[in-house]
Amino acid sequence: MTSPTPAPVHHIGRSFPGMSNDIEAACPCPKAQCGLVVREQVSEACDQHHWSASKTMRQTHTADKCPALPQPAEDQGSALREAAAPERLTYPYGYTDGQNHRLTLRVATEAGETPCVWAEAENLAHGGAHVALWLTLEQVADLDAALGDGREHHVADHTGDTLTVLPGGTWTTFELARQADDDVEAAAVRVVVLTGRLPELREALATTAQFAQQRIAAGTRKPYVLTPAEHDRAWHAIEGAAGEPGADPGTILRAVLGALQILPPSAEDWQAAREELHGRVGRKPSRGE
Repeated sequence: MTSPTPAPVHHIGRSFPGMSNDIEAACPCPKAQCGLVVREQVSEACDQHHWSASKTMRQTHTADKCPALPQPAEDQGSALREAAAPERLTYPYGYTDGQNHRLTLRVATEAGETPCVWAEAENLAHGGAHVALWLTLEQVADLDAALGDGREHHVADHTGDTLTVLPGGTWTTFELARQADDDVEAAAVRVVVLTGRLPELREALATTAQFAQQRIAAGTRKPYVLTPAEHDRAWHAIEGAAGEPGADPGTILRAVLGALQILPPSAEDWQAAREELHGRVGRKPSRGE
């Protein structure tokens, strides 16, 4: 006869993930190593966690999945590699936590000439707060260094809005706060980012900052102006190529470049560009890419 499988032990808490477990610290229930309450040992005298209090538990996990347990180095490395998968590095970058709070990173230019990263935090609940601030490239570099070192960080933009980073063992909290003025009320939104997803977020920060730099460089580069003769040749090349059976954008583009005596990139140039791109995101190009 086989022995019955023991029921799993649960750790529960009314404190929000990413915040200190003040509610649990003040109650009489036995605590787990993570600071949450052991559900199977809840005190009847507790007015927060006992079933008779009818209060919502905002976080829970089983004891074998407790974030306070030491993780094997191999498993941690696997989680980090998975978290940094290049498929997740889309633009604009977005991360939504378990409380339905979203962090978004976009390109922005202050006064049309200073490259910045525009960071937004939004509570996706109906009527939830929305806070955003500018990060200069220098501030992005300082933020990345703080994330790499696992230390607290605080930064303010030129409007007085702030970003505060609070690292933890299993997650890092990003709090964006808006100052009150004549038009808007003060507000703050906290986004809890799992530690395994931090490499992904740091890569997104760097990529967005690079995009901002490229946008400024493109805006300051003097455009080439076609001569009337070049314009006429391009026009007739498009007109002729578009009328050919099976014409596609590539056919038309090659006709225009030929009319203007402009050489397209060679196969070697395309390969070098692909290798550079995939090198930045940490993977090799597959065949056919």
